[in-house]
Amino acid sequence: MKARILSCALFALVCVFAGACNSGGDALDKPKQIILDGSKTDSGECELGSQIVVVLEGNPTTGYEWILEKYDPSALTFNGSSFANKMISRKTGEGGLYRFFFRAKKVGKTSVLLNYSRRWEAERGVPPIDSAKFEIDVKPPEPKD
Repeated sequence: MKARILSCALFALVCVFAGACNSGGDALDKPKQIILDGSKTDSGECELGSQIVVVLEGNPTTGYEWILEKYDPSALTFNGSSFANKMISRKTGEGGLYRFFFRAKKVGKTSVLLNYSRRWEAERGVPPIDSAKFEIDVKPPEPKD
């Protein structure tokens, strides 16, 4: 329960941050960024050219990491990833958040698949201990009035 509340609070914080990162325009403009996290089977809708951020909890001190397994490079541009420790207690060995950044470059439906595994085990064919698949529906930009 505590983890779920923390996850919801984190999601709300990320959404506030996403709102602060919108490109120009008035407050009624649609966000140019969508955040996908939480359920590991999340889906989202965005406009062409939007930034997509996939956020997943993980703990690299265990040797496990989220690895980008599959995405369509004709539909999405992969702009890199990052990891940041949780800022709550800063305990040694505490997990944090992985973020994967994409840009929508083609209208249509696409998906992103990430696996939680140890890289050296994945190279030997050991299956991941967890997976996350995100469905993304990229829409054409709405005409401006």
